[in-house]
Amino acid sequence: MAEGVTFQNYEQLQRVLAHLTGEGLKRVVEVASQKLGEQFRTGLMKRPTVNRNYPLAWASRKQRAWYFATRREKNLPMGYTRDSDPMSQRSHQRWVVAKQDGGAIVGNSATYAPWVQSDQYQTEMHRVTGWPTDKSVDEELKRSGIASRIVAAEIKSMLDRAFK
Repeated sequence: MAEGVTFQNYEQLQRVLAHLTGEGLKRVVEVASQKLGEQFRTGLMKRPTVNRNYPLAWASRKQRAWYFATRREKNLPMGYTRDSDPMSQRSHQRWVVAKQDGGAIVGNSATYAPWVQSDQYQTEMHRVTGWPTDKSVDEELKRSGIASRIVAAEIKSMLDRAFK
């Protein structure tokens, strides 16, 4: 048997409809987008375990030459050490969720973030190391059903407010 909703009076029906449209619906979208953005950010912040994929899969000889020349120029050891390396911008810590009109946007201010975690630009070096991409995190969120649960919870919360 299907559940039904009964309204005590016309004013209550109008209040519910107001929550389902206009500002009420906009608020649901904004809150759900912010929560989804946080889930997305959390997925992108997951770092691969210790890199055991040697030798490194350089994108080109030019990239490899630039890396070693830059390290020599800055008097740095030739080996990269995650988090403590002076060249590291600590991209995994720079993921942020910002409110945007009608939703949210997830971004990273590290200059090299696209080459580490963008599905479109990720280099082979970072793919074999195991860095998640924007696309892989998006697919995982869809598979997990968390996006649907977040939206459903926000709609339920909106309806609960409307019936008060």
